[in-house]
Amino acid sequence: MINKIVKMFNNNSILIKDNFLIFIAFNMANLIGFLFQFYMGRVLGPSDYGILGTLLALVYLFNVFVLAIQTSIAKFVSDLKVKNEYNKIAYLLVRSLRKLFILNSLIVIALIIVSPFLADFLHIEKLPLIIIAFFILFAGVIPATRGILQGLQKFSSYGLNYLIEAILKLLIAFILVYLGFKVNAGVLAIVLSVMLALILSLVPLKKLLFIKKEKFNTDIIYSYSFPVGFTLLMLTSLYTVDIILVKHFLDPVKAGLYAAMALIGKAIFFGNFSICQVMFAKASELYYKNEHSKNILYKSLFFILMLSVPVIIIYYLFSDFILRISYGQSYLEISNLIWLYSLAILLFTLIYTISLYNLAIGKIRFIYLLVLFNLLEISLIWLFHDTILNVIMILLYLLSALFGLSLLIVWFSKDVRSNTRNSSL
Repeated sequence: MINKIVKMFNNNSILIKDNFLIFIAFNMANLIGFLFQFYMGRVLGPSDYGILGTLLALVYLFNVFVLAIQTSIAKFVSDLKVKNEYNKIAYLLVRSLRKLFILNSLIVIALIIVSPFLADFLHIEKLPLIIIAFFILFAGVIPATRGILQGLQKFSSYGLNYLIEAILKLLIAFILVYLGFKVNAGVLAIVLSVMLALILSLVPLKKLLFIKKEKFNTDIIYSYSFPVGFTLLMLTSLYTVDIILVKHFLDPVKAGLYAAMALIGKAIFFGNFSICQVMFAKASELYYKNEHSKNILYKSLFFILMLSVPVIIIYYLFSDFILRISYGQSYLEISNLIWLYSLAILLFTLIYTISLYNLAIGKIRFIYLLVLFNLLEISLIWLFHDTILNVIMILLYLLSALFGLSLLIVWFSKDVRSNTRNSSL
């Protein structure tokens, strides 16, 4: 067994190198992101932090569309890179920036219009929702640059951009809190940091801005974004709809406690996000070359387990200590629940990785499975939301079943193209 593991690492040095580069950058960004959350949790207290946590859940839902477009662009840039068609990549960059800016400006206007109704459902004020609407304008454009960086496998620049965004968010939050802002300090920090990250993401792509552009039909990229976007929407809903429903059904303090627990648990997902991103780019390229790609997925799942299980054990043994140094004494009520929620997030991370793999090799029928489990999650939480533990157990049971089914589907499906139409899940 040990010899097989050693052989796995030796045979995949490039995969490990790329994962290491982006893993370091992403996890430094995640660490700073957690510091931002912990700081805001301390200065706001559970009740107001519940508001920020709910707004962040809405941000995660919008990031579905961001990641959908980014994933689509990355996939097609990866194909163009194989064919050495950099003039088309340059055209894609310029066209995507313009197109996404116009589209997201319209979304911002629509969100401002519906903000009174959304504020009423979530029991919060309108102003934070209006501010967060402008996050959409910048976050909705940045997949044009990050998707190209990912597709070109410029993983160091790709990871560094996320790191810069995280640093700016924390610094801006410190300044705004010092100036007397409360919940809006966190919201403004999110908006301003992604705006600056967008500007800086153009730096490693500056050569593409000045080379000759070769026009081509980019509609196929955005048509591919639809199944990608819908898939990521279903995936993101699995770990955000619970926060929104808890904010609606439980009291403000319980909602704040749940948001804090969710953030600590989601360290599992964010800590492994780089592995998912590298796996997607590698699997997409292998599939385009008509080479087997399942081993990339299995090794990625193995890396995720290796990194996550020790973290869950630490959460189980030292949850009180973690809460005291992160959020403070007022959050200790959830200390015995963190490891359970983290276990659910580990299952979600494995499901997310399998889903990205399916997208990389052009298989989309598994989306029906995600829809079914989202409906089950919403229905069960709507009916059984009396305690935080009830919500966690619903997540655990559903995600365990979904992971098992997703893995079976991949195991029995093909991972190379054939002359006949691929109709497998």
